[in-house]
Amino acid sequence: MNSRDIIIQTSRFFLRPLKVSDATEKYLGWMKEDSIAKYITAAADTQSLASLEAYILEKSTKEDCLFLGIFDKDSDQHIGNIKYEPICFTKKEAVMGVLLGDSCWRGKNVFNEIFLASQQWLLDTYSIRSIMLGVDRSNTAAIRAYEKAGFSIYLDSDTDNSSALKMVFRS
Repeated sequence: MNSRDIIIQTSRFFLRPLKVSDATEKYLGWMKEDSIAKYITAAADTQSLASLEAYILEKSTKEDCLFLGIFDKDSDQHIGNIKYEPICFTKKEAVMGVLLGDSCWRGKNVFNEIFLASQQWLLDTYSIRSIMLGVDRSNTAAIRAYEKAGFSIYLDSDTDNSSALKMVFRS
């Protein structure tokens, strides 16, 4: 997927593909913050700027991955990321992960705004109709945000982790 020229606008934010230059000490700090790291799978593997740069580079070159930074329009500050990976173009579905790193923006309806805009872009561009995610059952704030955006709990008999909850959004 050539996503280098993508810019998705919302009323408060713009989303664009992450670049290696977006690997900053601030971003790295998000990955080390206990309240975030326990919910982000990649946090354990990104403990240095070099590993964070490598992670961004790896994701930016994958055909089945859309890895976008979330930027505040007023300040151009990088406040988080949304990632769709893998994207299955034949089944018209994707798996999503999100990181709202800047604590100042938590609880301000950021997810709903950026998810709906990026989901609409995926629908318009690739006809992606189903978005899935996994969330820790104890992360009640995230579950509420996902439900508010239209996700529902997806019951699956092969769940191997009792602390994980699968959710799905269908358009």
